[in-house]
Amino acid sequence: MRAELTIETERFNEVMKRWLVTTSREMSVAVNARMAFLLMRMFVLIPPHRVQQKRDEIRAYLNQPIGDRRMDKKTGKKVGRARELRRVHLIAQARRAKMPTEGEGSKGLYGARMAKAAASLRRKSIGSVGYLKSGLIGAIRKFQGHFTQFGGSSKKSKGKQISGNAAFMRLVREYGGLEGTGNVARHRGAKFQVWTAKPGFSGSKTEAWMNLSIGITDNQLERVNAIYTAAATRAFRDERIEMEKHLADKLAQAADEAITGA
Repeated sequence: MRAELTIETERFNEVMKRWLVTTSREMSVAVNARMAFLLMRMFVLIPPHRVQQKRDEIRAYLNQPIGDRRMDKKTGKKVGRARELRRVHLIAQARRAKMPTEGEGSKGLYGARMAKAAASLRRKSIGSVGYLKSGLIGAIRKFQGHFTQFGGSSKKSKGKQISGNAAFMRLVREYGGLEGTGNVARHRGAKFQVWTAKPGFSGSKTEAWMNLSIGITDNQLERVNAIYTAAATRAFRDERIEMEKHLADKLAQAADEAITGA
């Protein structure tokens, strides 16, 4: 199934046209920059806002010990912390029980097989945080090539520390602060297509757009559609307000110059 967002952009487009007249940048550069800011606002607004905090919460939830520490039948002593029964083990076992009965589907998980299944479940659960945001990462980089979220080091940077985007972090502060935030990984299930504005006088050259494709189950379509719609609507509104402030400052400056004769 395919979700399509319907957002009222008429007022935004009107303000955008007025704003473009005031900028000294070439039109395609200005349009692409504004598109980058719109997408960054959406990126921030799509939950979770505090990505690293959410990861930590999921990790703590899955790793929570269940019941008392059991006794080792061989030693008669309590098992080590690494062998404690945790919530992640119960979830992994429950998922195994729901699998088809053919083959090993009905067999319980124990020992090394349980450790492997629990590690996989933990890794996927924590790694999935920010999935709805992830498709925007590549799109933003098409409009702003140096977009690095909060910075940090990676294999691509060969361990070299990369600074975060100042403009992006300013938006994060605008919507609630930096505490508990964190970078979002790119996911294979989230894909995008973009058209960047090009120099020239043709209308098609000076427009910019993005299509986002993300894999979700059918029963999540309505919820995800609502999330994207809310984020996009707020992003367009806030970016329009930002341009209106810029225009107001320009008018005030012109009025001052007219009065003083500058």
